[in-house]
Amino acid sequence: MEIIIIDDDSGSRSSLKMLLTDLHYQVYDFDNGLSAINFMKKHFVPVVLSDIRMPVLNGLNLLLAIRKEFKEKATAVILFTGQSNIQDAIFSLKNGAFDYLTKPLNFEELINVLQKAYEYINLKEENSSYKSNIKQLVDQKTKTMQEEFDQYKNIALEHLGMNQIGIFSNTLKKVFDHAEILHNSPEIPVLIEGETGTGKEVIAKFIHHGHSVSIRPFIAVNAAAIPPELFESELFGYEGGAFTGSKIKGSKGKIFAAENGTLFLDEITTLSTTTQAKLLRLIQEKEYYPLGSNEKSITNARLIFATNDNINKKIEDGTFRKDLYYRLKAGYLFIPPLRERKEEILPLAQLFLGKISQDKGKPFVKFSSIAESLLLNHPWEGNVRELRSSIERIVILFNDKTVRPHHLSFLSNTLNNHSDLHLSEDLLQKLFENSKEIDLNILIKKVIIKALSYKNGNKVKTANFLKITRNQLYTYLQKFNIC
Repeated sequence: MEIIIIDDDSGSRSSLKMLLTDLHYQVYDFDNGLSAINFMKKHFVPVVLSDIRMPVLNGLNLLLAIRKEFKEKATAVILFTGQSNIQDAIFSLKNGAFDYLTKPLNFEELINVLQKAYEYINLKEENSSYKSNIKQLVDQKTKTMQEEFDQYKNIALEHLGMNQIGIFSNTLKKVFDHAEILHNSPEIPVLIEGETGTGKEVIAKFIHHGHSVSIRPFIAVNAAAIPPELFESELFGYEGGAFTGSKIKGSKGKIFAAENGTLFLDEITTLSTTTQAKLLRLIQEKEYYPLGSNEKSITNARLIFATNDNINKKIEDGTFRKDLYYRLKAGYLFIPPLRERKEEILPLAQLFLGKISQDKGKPFVKFSSIAESLLLNHPWEGNVRELRSSIERIVILFNDKTVRPHHLSFLSNTLNNHSDLHLSEDLLQKLFENSKEIDLNILIKKVIIKALSYKNGNKVKTANFLKITRNQLYTYLQKFNIC
C-alpha cells in the first residue's frame, strides 16, 4: 500500500514515516504540498496524509488542488493539524477530505482511519470498474439489439419485396421523391400508372412504409382476379344473408382489413363504372356501405390504385369515369417502362445477379461485355419483372462466375434494325465531321461487340457476318479482352 506524507515538521514527518514503514506501507514524504502534487502527476498515490499549516501550499489548498487535478481518480486526503478550529474542519469535509485529525496524532486512530481509507479506495475502484463493465455490457447489448433489429428489418423488407429497390436513374429518383411526399400525406389518394412489371406494387409499398417498416396493414387487392359480381362484397364486406352463399355472420371486407393502414387496389380499370362510382364516394367521403347494410362505415385507410392500361383511352371509350380520374390526379405517379430507362438495365441486372447468386449459392459475380450488350438491346417488354426472372433463370441453370452470351440465348433477337452496323458513306461522313480524331481500335472493338450481340454470341456466325476468319475474330477478342 502506498501513501504520501506531507508535513513541514521534519521530526513529525520522520516519526510517521517510520511507523507506517514498519506497517509495510510504501511511504513518500514531502515538506510542502506543491512538491507532492508534482510527484503525483508522475506517480499517482491514492492516499495522502497532510498537515494543514504549511508554507507554499497549505493543506486546505492542497485538498482543492488534488480534487481539481485528479478528479477522475479515487483519492483519500486525510488532514491533520495542531491548531484545530471548527471552520477548517467544516471546510475540509465539505470539500471532500476523507477525515480530519488533530495533533498529537493517536497512532491507533490513524491506523484505523488509513484502513478505512484503503477500503474506500478499493470500493470506489470496484464501483468504477463495475460502472465501466455495465457500460460495456449496455453498449454491447445495444449493439446486439440494433443488429437484431436490422436483421429483422431486412427480413421484413425481403418479405415485402422491398430489399432490392435500386434507383439508378434521375427518372426513377423523381418517382421515388414524389412517392416520399405522398408517404407523408396519407389523406391524398394515389394512382400509379405503368406497364406490367415496372414495379407499381413496390412503389405502393414504399408509399405505405417509407424508409422503414410499418406495422400498419398493407392490403393488396387485384381487381382483375376477382369476379365482377363478387368484387364489391370482397371490397366493402357484407351483412350475413346478403346473398346466396354468403357467410351467416357476414364479412368485414378488405377496406375494414386496411383500417389504419393502406389499401392497394391494382388493375382498377377492370372495374365496372358502377363500382368506380362507389370508389369515388369512398375517396371523397371516406365512407362506404357493406353489401346488404343500411349503416354506413367510415375508414381512415390510405387508398392507392394502379393500372397498366392507358387511362386516357379508357376514358375516351367510356369505360373509366372522368371524375374518378380527376380525383386521383392529385396523387398521380407514372413509372416509365424499362426500355426508356436504359441506364438502369445493367445496374439492376448486377443487383439481381448478386442477390440471387448469394441466395442460391452460385458463383456468378459479373456480366461479360457482350452479355451486357445483349441485355441493353433487349426490349424488356416485361420490364423489371422480366429482367429479374431472366437473371434468376441464368443463376438456376448455370454455374459460372461470368454471365456469357450463351447464357442469354433464350432472349429473342433484339436487333431488328441493323442500320447502325452498316458503315454507309453518310455515316462515315458524319463520323468524320463530328470527331476531332478517331481511335480505330475502339471503333473495331465496338463493331465486334455489336456484331457478337447481333449474332447472340455465336462466334462462327459473327466471323461470317464480318467477313473475317474465325482465327481473325479470336485474335480481336484476345486483343480487346472481349469475353
